[in-house]
Amino acid sequence: MKYILTLFTLSTSLLSYVSAHGYVQSIEVEGKTYSGWIPFQDEYSSPAPARITRKIPNDGPVGDYTSNDIICNTGAPDKAGAQAPIDAGKEVTFKWNQWPGEHKGPIVTSMARCGDDSCDGYEGTGEVWFKIHQLGLISSGDNGNTWASDKLIQNGLKWTVTVPESLKPGAYLIRTEILAMHSTGSPQFYPSCSQLTVSGSGSATPSSSELYDLTEVYKNADESTKTNIWQRVDSYKIAGPSVVSFAAGEDSTDDDTSTEPSSSSPAPTSTRTRPTSSTSVRNEFADQPTSTSAGGSGSGSSSSDSPKTCRAKSKRSASVARRHVGNAQRRSPSGNAHS
Repeated sequence: MKYILTLFTLSTSLLSYVSAHGYVQSIEVEGKTYSGWIPFQDEYSSPAPARITRKIPNDGPVGDYTSNDIICNTGAPDKAGAQAPIDAGKEVTFKWNQWPGEHKGPIVTSMARCGDDSCDGYEGTGEVWFKIHQLGLISSGDNGNTWASDKLIQNGLKWTVTVPESLKPGAYLIRTEILAMHSTGSPQFYPSCSQLTVSGSGSATPSSSELYDLTEVYKNADESTKTNIWQRVDSYKIAGPSVVSFAAGEDSTDDDTSTEPSSSSPAPTSTRTRPTSSTSVRNEFADQPTSTSAGGSGSGSSSSDSPKTCRAKSKRSASVARRHVGNAQRRSPSGNAHS
């Protein structure tokens, strides 16, 4: 029994420590809560759990925003295994496990119609995505800027959007994404896709000008992805088209694609100077600086982490976690963690 407790304690502490960035931990759809894909855990379950959220490899960012990885995260499969039913006009709430306060930037939520019944086998490639909500720069000032990611933290790591009431029924992917711009010139993308079955009597579909290709939208969009958030930002344009015209309601258009915030609304949460954009991979079990992240175990990552460093840290941490769990198993008299 003591070996089971030791293994459980070790696994839990390692999983808490490994998480340095963030991912969608759960999704509330019309009042029902579904677990998201839990990295470092679900891949070791047999059989793999049927989630409505597509698999992600870790809590790190997508490296190449021109590849298909940008659609639903690195190596995400073309199915989740389950669909969540929802009536058009109802809310979806994404609950992140944690988010570092310095990883500032916009949050964009989009949808893509897979067909009539299921999104299994649907990859989401091409000009098939349309926005139902986006929020970027909220306010600016000489003492700092306030972004959508700050609002996420203020909301207890919850982000709520509404499925348009007039949307045509069918199977849809809903995708939420945080763009973190803390490392100027090296944007970090954190996308997550979930599968929905939308019911209702609507017939609205996006126009061709409202559809966009995720592998193309960030190309030649430096003004949207490489903004220096460590200096005053008086205007900011989110990449891609505007929110679809039939996504009515104030929450669907909190942010126009171009925001001109008032200079009288400084953000007290962003007062530090701009960090350098280069960093080295640190020992994951050495002392780390404390970030202003919310959630998780309180361990944070350097605000200057590049996408390459973030991916390396996540992979390194996952490897260390597996190695330590394996060592604990081998120390058990029977060699079986469940004995």
